[in-house]
Amino acid sequence: MFIRIAYRIRLGDSMVVVIPIRFKEKELEKIDELVKSGIYRTRSEAIRSLSLEAAMSKRADFASSSLNEATEAILSALRQDRSSLCVTAPRKAAEIVGEGRERL
Repeated sequence: MFIRIAYRIRLGDSMVVVIPIRFKEKELEKIDELVKSGIYRTRSEAIRSLSLEAAMSKRADFASSSLNEATEAILSALRQDRSSLCVTAPRKAAEIVGEGRERL
């Protein structure tokens, strides 16, 4: 069973989704340092900004990776012939997936 705990609120003209998040004390102290130094106005702003930066960085990494090329090739093959698909690669799937995990 999956329970999603989030709610939406109106913030000015926009709807905002509020989600609970957990941090270790040491991690939260680092975020608080960024707020205290004036880099961000609030914890929420810091977490949102840093999360978006990290997501865009991961997206850029994925876009240039061989994993993305393999994904595009698979999707292209599926679009052309949906009956069957055989993928061969010089590396095992586990190696390619491991490459992606190492980036996290």
